[in-house]
Amino acid sequence: MTPNQTALVSNSQRSKGPEKGFSLGPENQAALEPGPRERPFQAEAPRALAAKESALVIKPVSISLRDLAKTFGQQRVVEPFSLDIPAGKKVALLGPSGCGKTTTLRLIAGLEAPDPGGRVLLGQQDVTQVPVEKRQIGMVFQHFALFPHMNVAENVAYGLKARKRPKAERQSVVEAMLDLVKLSDLAQRRVDRLSGGQKQRVALARALASGPRVLLLDEPLAALDAILRVSLREELEELLSRLGITTVMVTHDQDEAMALGDIIVVMKDGRVEQTGSPYEIYHCPKTSFVAGFVGGSNHLVGQLDGDYLRLPGSGCIPISALRNQNGKALAGHQDHLATVSQKAALEAALETRSKEPAKPNFDPLSDLREGQVSVYFRPDQPKLAPIVPGRVRGTVVSKRFVGQKIRLVVRLSEEISIKLELPSLSMGPGQPSKLENFDHGLDSGQALKFEAYGGSHEPGQTVGVYLPPEELLLFSKAL
Repeated sequence: MTPNQTALVSNSQRSKGPEKGFSLGPENQAALEPGPRERPFQAEAPRALAAKESALVIKPVSISLRDLAKTFGQQRVVEPFSLDIPAGKKVALLGPSGCGKTTTLRLIAGLEAPDPGGRVLLGQQDVTQVPVEKRQIGMVFQHFALFPHMNVAENVAYGLKARKRPKAERQSVVEAMLDLVKLSDLAQRRVDRLSGGQKQRVALARALASGPRVLLLDEPLAALDAILRVSLREELEELLSRLGITTVMVTHDQDEAMALGDIIVVMKDGRVEQTGSPYEIYHCPKTSFVAGFVGGSNHLVGQLDGDYLRLPGSGCIPISALRNQNGKALAGHQDHLATVSQKAALEAALETRSKEPAKPNFDPLSDLREGQVSVYFRPDQPKLAPIVPGRVRGTVVSKRFVGQKIRLVVRLSEEISIKLELPSLSMGPGQPSKLENFDHGLDSGQALKFEAYGGSHEPGQTVGVYLPPEELLLFSKAL
């Protein structure tokens, strides 16, 4: 018996009656057949929580990928890349369909063999040639892959039975795992009579039952409805953090990646575009693809003309404003020219530049002097403002109330529109006008009076849109 299984047996033997602790789903109010309902998640006393965590004895291992690549026939679906995942960290492989993220997960699992030269290491062990059943990996598939003719307990016990574990051991482990995911009351129910959230928890319990060193999740929440997905996402993050198991998950949902991942790997067309923390991916994108894919950014093609950045909708921003707002804007990583809102990233790039031969009268914005650039900004960053020379202007074509925000679509030209998100409370009926002072040297110090209230920006109205220079992301390659 492994340390994990011994601990689970011990934990199960200590569990008497209803136990408080981890939950992977809210109470199911619409059971598909009569029977006891799921218990809602309840907070656990710190001492009891610590005892349970100690009992689980999860020993995470690191994952190292070396020159990992995959080719099917004549098509390379994963370009060679290397990645180190520290033990106990949660990694999200994020990207659109067909980018290679699921293939990467299958390479880690051993369901696919990498191209020659590629290696997969779990801790210090090279498992590249080790078959999937001997890698001690737990995996949860997108559609759960449960056996519909079996009940909940039989599904959780399936892996243990395949490994010929004694019946008493299997029963103790299953009881402990179902207690962990709050499905003890449904142990005898057939899985084809469960809700989507319950099936997801059964799949997770089965994956954890054999005490894996690594947990792999392939779009684990994609098959659930939106409300349940958000609820389970939060509870899954808490459980994985408590257990401390090294986790790699695949998702195309950036919110899911941000919520669950300590590290995010953004992929496109089989290539790794960027690896970093959620904060780095969101605020310091290194490529135009990452800037556009993460955060729902608006994209405009600007023209660098002398000392000005000219934008659609008659917008004109002085290069000096871009420089003054950050102080250090410069050419950076890959196709990235300037991320004027992130000082740390720019200082790192400056340090790299400082190692190059000095240039006479070096201007860090010299690369921005002429030509087209891609300009990105997030919908919640622009402000509605009076129409003045040089400010972007457009016509409101739609206005939608979505709870905390009002979403506007503003058309700048026949082919170009941008999205804005404004606080809904600031645009309610009867709200007074608000005076906002943006002293960015763009309006000779005059206060900008925003007419953002009382339904004053209805479809058909022409509005000014203020784009804060410090929030603009500029890239050399226009899409």
